[in-house]
Amino acid sequence: MTATSSIKDLVKKKILVDMIRSIQPEGKWKILVIDANSLAILNSVCRLNDVLDENVTYISRKRQAFPQQEAIYFISPIESSIQAFINDFSIKGKPQYSKAHIFCTSAASDDLFAMVKTSSALPFVKNWKEINVDFIALEKQVFTFNMPENFVTNYTANPSQEAISEDMRAMAKKMLSVFSTLAESPIIRYYDPSNLKVNKSYQLATALQTELDNFIKEDPEFPSKDAEYRAEGKGTVIIVERNFDMVAPLLHEFTYQAMLNDLLVLKNGKYSFKIEAEEDQKAGMATIDENDDIWRLIRHWHFADAVEYISGTFEKFISNNKAAAAALGHNEGPQGIESLNNMKDTLSALPEFQEMKTKFSLHINICQECKTVFEQRNLNLLAGIEQNLATGETAEGKTVRNGMQDLVPVLYDKSVPNVDKIRLLMLYIICQDGINDNDRRKLLEYAKLSIEECQAITNLSLLGLRLVPLTTSLEKKQVADLRGPYTYRGKKGDKRRTTNDDMAYDLSRYVPLLKLVMEDEMSQTISQKYFPFTVEPPTNATLKRNKASNEIKVSSQPQVVNGVLMGTGQNPYSLRTLRASWASSPTKKKISGADDNGKKPENDKLELDPDALLLKEYRKNGPRLIVFVIGGMTYSEMRSCYEVMRDSRREVIIGSTHILKPQAFVETLKDLHKQDIKLGNAAKTNPLLSRNSIAEIVEAPSTLTSSNSVYSMNPEKEKKNFNLFRKKTATTAVKK
Repeated sequence: MTATSSIKDLVKKKILVDMIRSIQPEGKWKILVIDANSLAILNSVCRLNDVLDENVTYISRKRQAFPQQEAIYFISPIESSIQAFINDFSIKGKPQYSKAHIFCTSAASDDLFAMVKTSSALPFVKNWKEINVDFIALEKQVFTFNMPENFVTNYTANPSQEAISEDMRAMAKKMLSVFSTLAESPIIRYYDPSNLKVNKSYQLATALQTELDNFIKEDPEFPSKDAEYRAEGKGTVIIVERNFDMVAPLLHEFTYQAMLNDLLVLKNGKYSFKIEAEEDQKAGMATIDENDDIWRLIRHWHFADAVEYISGTFEKFISNNKAAAAALGHNEGPQGIESLNNMKDTLSALPEFQEMKTKFSLHINICQECKTVFEQRNLNLLAGIEQNLATGETAEGKTVRNGMQDLVPVLYDKSVPNVDKIRLLMLYIICQDGINDNDRRKLLEYAKLSIEECQAITNLSLLGLRLVPLTTSLEKKQVADLRGPYTYRGKKGDKRRTTNDDMAYDLSRYVPLLKLVMEDEMSQTISQKYFPFTVEPPTNATLKRNKASNEIKVSSQPQVVNGVLMGTGQNPYSLRTLRASWASSPTKKKISGADDNGKKPENDKLELDPDALLLKEYRKNGPRLIVFVIGGMTYSEMRSCYEVMRDSRREVIIGSTHILKPQAFVETLKDLHKQDIKLGNAAKTNPLLSRNSIAEIVEAPSTLTSSNSVYSMNPEKEKKNFNLFRKKTATTAVKK
């Protein structure tokens, strides 16, 4: 594993090399047995072929006994999984396997060890190791704990302190796995503006400090100075709660990844759609993940830029590829004997062409469906109001004086879905720092929401009245003072609080507050008053900073596929064939690293792709920053992580209990006041799974076939349709 290894790469190495490859039985072939938690971890970093290449066999829907073969148990240290392992060797004279190599995702308790020691399975245990990978490496710089129930546990109307304490311990142990994987012993900071030391951030920070201290006592050499993936200096972890920024989960985001997950329906992370064939329609399904080069490149781009790239690049791919054009019948070409050479070229390029066509087909369908939903729900108008509320000013730079005036017509509109009305009302109340009861009652009447939907708005108070006030019981100045420098509408003269330099679009002006925190930490201006330490660091512990290089070194040549420049993960060349306005807008505003025309160099675009970051160089520039959000993080916050990393030339990693999707967030709020919400980790009741589960879940080949719809996109027409995102005015240009 090279020095550019990301957190995703490191987890993959631990599973394939440190675990599977370390076991070499005489019979060569191995059986892998996993539970539900471990399966999710495995799926996040490995494909089926990765596992098969390590001599792992046994593909069967039902687990069968193979008493002559050794098995690797990759399991979580929970009672149900340990008991299932014991059961495999409890039948007298009929053990499931000849030997068992146990690898736990994290440290097992003494009670679980005792279960095995006193069982009939003990003689079969050949190895027992803890590899500390108890988290989901979702992206190169993003991890989650797959704990959506955490939000309910911590914010329900009648929280159980015992349940919350257990939750904090579980999160702390999982976070320790992250530190172990990264070879990091960081300084721990937490958001506590009131300095009362009672909020969730403080509780997790102290539990994490205890876990880290105990871990270092057992292994005084941690972290190893020889680990090539360590950052220079002592890193920092910053812990915040979801109520730190309640605007980010509610806004309609129009970057590609966020828009897809907000507007479209995904099943288990898979996007399904129908593709047109000559005679009928066939269902297509594809997993959208980092194995898709196009996805890795454009997921953080504004949707309009993504559409421009997809349509333009595919058209260029067709025009530059004779084999593709021949397969499509775009040109008749020479006839007779002279056509043989063309036929030979066509046949040799068809497999590669088919793969490219499949990838583009997927994204073209996504773009078309997102556009349809955008227009049906009139999100152009709705999102404009949202941005005005969140930033406190219009796209022309004028201060919003009466947000309710814009609100009422939307609430009256029957064509606007209720979930959008709820999100808009929540944004209005939050950004106003609460409203009086009479105004709130009138707005709910205008919206004609059900009792259950009204309850979702009322339940906002459960996230903390001091940070998420529903009424004007607190003076607005008190709320602003409590939040400190991280207010939704920002400070006068501080335009970064309301202007997103990476998004030159009227509907994408809001800057997530978490991005401001990351920037302040990188510039060492973050306030200890609002972000205290669990343990006061030495004076020079956080001061080791090397000047970040403004140049990105290229370690490999760009990859060209049939005349189309594709990202390899190790080159900074842009994939763009049509220049869109992610970095430059019609206003030509001056941005960091831009030339006099307001344009960034082409290579800056690809820097948002973590594959293109030379992490070795970034780690030399200074300590890494890890940010963790209790209660779920948003896609805009994930994107901000990459943006700050690009601008600071330092490694940034973001994690959370889970990913928040706006509609699911609203649905959860509806029931938050109930006492009988069912909680619990489903994995605790799942039996062990055999390797066939990997084949079913990890291997998710697209069933896409040749489709005429692939070529139906008209670039000029689509570009015109998506100009509704680019509604810039002359006033804006003068102001900015």
